[in-house]
Amino acid sequence: DEVYKKVWAQIVPTRSYEQNEADRLTPITTSKCVIRYLKGLTTDMTIMYNGKLYEIISIVDVDEGHYCHELTIKLRGDH
Repeated sequence: DEVYKKVWAQIVPTRSYEQNEADRLTPITTSKCVIRYLKGLTTDMTIMYNGKLYEIISIVDVDEGHYCHELTIKLRGDH
């Protein structure tokens, strides 16, 4: 995968739940990731943090001020 941009980030776990898949409960943890505003950021991109790859679930432009993004992310591989 190509690196789009290296930025400072803070990741905090926010929610953990279990999802039923094929008669099996799978644990899923979502986290909040805060980064500086990054023009062009999309949910098709991923976040690499401390050697772990996260999928971007949602992107919020905090206060629509173009200074900070608050992302909802989940560890890749969690379904």
